[in-house]
Amino acid sequence: MTRLRNNAGSVTDAVLDSRPTAQFAVSEYRDAGDAFVFRVNQNLTGDTAAVQNGIDARVAGGGGDIPEAAINALFEIGTGAIAFRPDGTRIVAWFGDAPSHDPSQGHALADAIAALQAADIRVIAVNVGPAGGGLDAGGQATAIVNATGGVLLNNVPPDQVAQAILDGIESVQVTVTPTTTACDPQLTVGFTPATFTVSLDRPSPRPVTVDFTTADGTAVAPADYAPTAGTVTFAPGEITKLVTVPVNGDTVDELNETFTVTLSAAGGAAITDAVGVGTIVDDDHDGEFSCRASALNLVGIEPAVANPANVPCVDDAETVARVDLSAAALSVNAKVLSATTDQTPDDLTSTPPVAGDNATATAKVDTTTISTLGLTIELGVIKSEATARCVPAADWHRSSRAARRSPHSRSTACRRRSDPLRSPSRC
Repeated sequence: MTRLRNNAGSVTDAVLDSRPTAQFAVSEYRDAGDAFVFRVNQNLTGDTAAVQNGIDARVAGGGGDIPEAAINALFEIGTGAIAFRPDGTRIVAWFGDAPSHDPSQGHALADAIAALQAADIRVIAVNVGPAGGGLDAGGQATAIVNATGGVLLNNVPPDQVAQAILDGIESVQVTVTPTTTACDPQLTVGFTPATFTVSLDRPSPRPVTVDFTTADGTAVAPADYAPTAGTVTFAPGEITKLVTVPVNGDTVDELNETFTVTLSAAGGAAITDAVGVGTIVDDDHDGEFSCRASALNLVGIEPAVANPANVPCVDDAETVARVDLSAAALSVNAKVLSATTDQTPDDLTSTPPVAGDNATATAKVDTTTISTLGLTIELGVIKSEATARCVPAADWHRSSRAARRSPHSRSTACRRRSDPLRSPSRC
């Protein structure tokens, strides 16, 4: 208990370093016949001093036999003893050197598991004892962590409990099942200026600043775009800001061109994705579509690509049964990747383009598993289809150049304004 009190601050500080909005609660349990069986010393709070006081209030003692009332304590937490935030990831760090009575205060192991599952709580069990003994005697801890998607750490020396709690938090696996309703937020197409979204992964209680500056790629300032630099400031609670870069339109038939916006010198946050790529999309093509489909892109590695970029669109298909990719601590496993491109009609050179002529790119991945630093994300079927289509001459805009924040997107027109071709690899 003394070692835990002395190291509690390092635990909360380490968690807050990577999760600034994290909050903590403190509870303890003893056994029937003691001064109390279960109590909450400090409910959920972001005040680390209050958390320390809650830990300091714990006292080891009491009990007349080896088993304690852990199952009852976990049941109490699962049924509302701790006021968890509705949108938070709920983790309970349970540590000790003795098993629990079963039932405990009228609650069986199955009752505690059901309560924890209903509350979406993951349990980290730190066993100051051997596997199958101590906290896990009779397999109690094993059953609880398996049922809640938690972690069991056995044979933890008393002076390493605090570090074990941290290790357990970092090892908890999370499964995310997203539902995509639209790709527009990531694939916005517009005319000058180009808009880049700078975002925080979570709100900060303090102001956050970051500098930005543009740099040439195949696009060259100031002919293609206006060089831009400045500082983005997030007020407490804000998570997104926009950076705009003016783009210069022309009527020249040329390849798509790119430039970058790079973030630097962050204050109050760390930069995890420093470079955004803007593509100035040529929509002055003369009776010709280009199309490209990519089913996956990991740091430039694309295992399934149909039809090269910036060449006339043709019917093409590429299928890959399985791929395993890695980049630093990130690993991606994907199964049944397919990319296809299709132009209608197949030959646009023999007759002038007409309304309805189109090029379609389709990408599909059946299953994807992404893993990094103890976090696992599992995705089901991802499918995206994008079409560029000739429209009537009345809709033609002669001198526009579109810009978007996507290094993989391409858009064409055939003497008439086309619908934007949105990149399947970004959906």
